Amino acid sequence: NPAYREEEYDFYLSDLNAKALVVMEGDDGPAVAAATKAGMAIVWLSVPDGAPAGSFTLASDTRGMTPSDEPGPDDVALILHTSGTTSRPKIVPLLQSNVAASAHNIARSLDLTAQDRCMNVMPLFHIHGLIAAVTASLAAGASIWCAPGFNALQFFAWMKEAKPTWYTAVPTMHQAILSRAGRNADIIAENPLRFLRSSSASLPAQVMVQLNETFNAPVVEAYGMTETASQAATALPGSDPDAGLEPLDGVEARLARSRVCSDEIGTRLFGHCQRE
Repeated sequence: NPAYREEEYDFYLSDLNAKALVVMEGDDGPAVAAATKAGMAIVWLSVPDGAPAGSFTLASDTRGMTPSDEPGPDDVALILHTSGTTSRPKIVPLLQSNVAASAHNIARSLDLTAQDRCMNVMPLFHIHGLIAAVTASLAAGASIWCAPGFNALQFFAWMKEAKPTWYTAVPTMHQAILSRAGRNADIIAENPLRFLRSSSASLPAQVMVQLNETFNAPVVEAYGMTETASQAATALPGSDPDAGLEPLDGVEARLARSRVCSDEIGTRLFGHCQRE
C-alpha cells in the first residue's frame, strides 16, 4: 500500500523477510527508507516512453545470482497478509497453481469472454483487484481498464471512457457510486453493463436492489478470503437469487453453526445443509 508509513513498512518487510523491494524509478518514499534500513536490495522499475501496457524494465545497483528457471505450479507466487481484523495479520503464501486456478475459476463463474472489459477501481495491492479483476480478465482473454484509484466523483467519467461490460468493488464503493448515479443516468444508459460484482464485505440487500435497478444489470456477490486466493463461492450472473451460492471448483462448503438448519435454508446457501 503506497499510503503506508515507514514504521508500517518496517513491520511488513521484516515480517515477510523480504530480500528486495521493487519501486518506480525515482521513488524516495517511506518504503525505500524502510528497505534501505533493512539492508534490502532496491530494484527500480521504469516504463519506456510509448511502451505497450505491461512493458517495463528493471534495474538495480545490487548484484547477485537469481534462479534462471521459470516458476512452476508448486512455487510461491504471492505472500500476502490477512486483514488482521480479529488478531495479528497472518501470512498467507499462494502458489502459482493457486493463483492460476483462482483466476480461471473466477473467469468461469462470471462467464468472461474476450468481448468483456472490466473497469477496475480496486487497489492492486489488494487481492480483490489483483486476482478477481485483473488476473481473471487476463485468464479469459478479456481486457482490463484500471483507474488510478477509487474516486466516486470520477467514476462515471471513467465509465464513459472505458466502456466496460462490468466492474467490481466493495460495498462502500458501490454506495458512493449510487449516490451520484442519478445525475449520470445518460452515461449509464449509453454504457450498459452485463453485470456488477461485489466482494470483500457483505453487500446490504437494499444496496444490491438499488444497484440492480440503477444499472439494469444483475449483481454478483462473491465470498472468499485471502487463503482461497480471493474467491470461494459466488452467485452466477442472471441466476435466480433464491438459488443461493455456488462453490467454485475444488471448494467444499457447508452451513456451519446455524441456529436454524432446514432443507430450504441449506439449499439457498450451498445446495445442502449439514448440522454441527
